[in-house]
Amino acid sequence: ILATGNIPEGEELLEKEIEKRQLSYSVKHFVHSADWLSTSKEWSTEYGSDLLKNILKEKNIKTFAVYGYGNRGKQFVNFLEAKKISFAYIIDRRGQSISEKFKVFTLEERMPQVDAVIVAMDNVNMQLKKEISDALGCMVLAEKDLIEEVVRRTAYK
Repeated sequence: ILATGNIPEGEELLEKEIEKRQLSYSVKHFVHSADWLSTSKEWSTEYGSDLLKNILKEKNIKTFAVYGYGNRGKQFVNFLEAKKISFAYIIDRRGQSISEKFKVFTLEERMPQVDAVIVAMDNVNMQLKKEISDALGCMVLAEKDLIEEVVRRTAYK
């Protein structure tokens, strides 16, 4: 097999699966790095923003809020603004005092209904997702999962 350079079909499929898993690991590692937004050509191109819009559309998300306005949340909101992707408001435990530019709510406040909340934090746990879901009764997504999906779709285009 090695001498001829021919790879049997089963082994070829195995190699493709290994390559796919390595890419998946690379994508996850990249998304969890601190400078994901500024270095991601896939994410920051028009194609990347169009993919994000398509993913939201596929999930039937017309309106959404962003949860978290720390460093990661600010990067995400800046990206959304730059790509002209509108969101309804920000949810943050610190409340309106964190931004004069955007409407900001805490989970304890009454807020307009949205189709989803995108959590823009490094640590998104089930308890936080449950708190958001209980407060708003909508879908809760992690922004890093959306980024992974955009990068993955870009890699396989």
